[in-house]
Amino acid sequence: MTTQMKLLTIDTATTGCWWYRTKIPFDALKRRGHDYYQASGKGNPLNLKLYDLLCTARAYQGNIQEIVMTAKTNGIKVVFDTDDAIDLVQPENTVYEAIMLMLPSYYSLLRLADLVTCTTPRLAEHLRKFTSSPIEILPNCIDPELWNDTVHVKERKKNVKVRVGLSGSNSHILDVIPLLEAVAQLQKYLDFEFVIFGFATGTSVADWINKNRAALVNRTDHPFLKALERFDKSWQKCKQVRFEPLVSIEYYYHRLMEMNFDIGVCPLEQTVFNDLKSCIKFYEYAKAGVVTLASRVPPYSDEMQDDWTCEHTVEGWKKSLEELITNEQLRQARLKKQQEWVNINRDLEKITDQREEAFLKVLGGDKNADD
Repeated sequence: MTTQMKLLTIDTATTGCWWYRTKIPFDALKRRGHDYYQASGKGNPLNLKLYDLLCTARAYQGNIQEIVMTAKTNGIKVVFDTDDAIDLVQPENTVYEAIMLMLPSYYSLLRLADLVTCTTPRLAEHLRKFTSSPIEILPNCIDPELWNDTVHVKERKKNVKVRVGLSGSNSHILDVIPLLEAVAQLQKYLDFEFVIFGFATGTSVADWINKNRAALVNRTDHPFLKALERFDKSWQKCKQVRFEPLVSIEYYYHRLMEMNFDIGVCPLEQTVFNDLKSCIKFYEYAKAGVVTLASRVPPYSDEMQDDWTCEHTVEGWKKSLEELITNEQLRQARLKKQQEWVNINRDLEKITDQREEAFLKVLGGDKNADD
């Protein structure tokens, strides 16, 4: 019989990182009989003695170090999890300044944790520079039940025009520029839809751009503003772009399937920060029944076949997108293979086995011990 664990997570926001690194994996552990409580780290003092394991996320502002030290003083083991090397985030990133304020907690947690968990071997190698603690690689994965219970999956309708979709946050503002240039060229002779989903709240891409310009009106040298102007210049070349605003993470997977993309794109510029990310968009597209075309750079080149990716150049995107837009049979054949890969390699139960074993090991327990 599996030893029951009492787990405490400290999460300050319901973000995509929280969804994939806390919500999905800890719900899976709960279904196996383990207890977990989610706290914000603010408000009333936590009775840490009620728990076996304190699980912390990639970055915080505030008194997280104090909570961790209290836990360790009381003999409670600490896990630190991250899905990004936030010390490498670029100045053009929309959250760069906020992340810089969180770096002290990031380094402190890496140093203090009894176990570090992360998403990829590349990220694990980087994190070893800052910690002597064991590192367990626990990839992001999809909870299939959240996706399989939808009408969309069961009754997917064929679009009148091929729909190419980009789902992602505006932290990818520079990554998308070669893609936008390619879309603009393809729109001159191919009839297809192009959708940007999740970049921001608001009514249009132009609305989002203007709001950011206004917010930085007195900071004309800001790296994000310079990136925004480059994005705007490329976006303006596109004949038609449909904008779908950001939604809550709890509703995200429903909305992604409602978008009914035929092709899901994952543009990514090769940088030291991007190299250490995970392929979560690839997994999402596969579960939504959408074939993925990604940049041929890490992390995608680590997990995807070469013909599932393209050179991250205007010409590379143009050539590969045209091939998929004009060939439905190719899209379906490639989608089937991609779904098979995700189902086998990013299975929630298998990765929950790994997480459960790693947690029990740091506690000095045995998965098969009696209660």
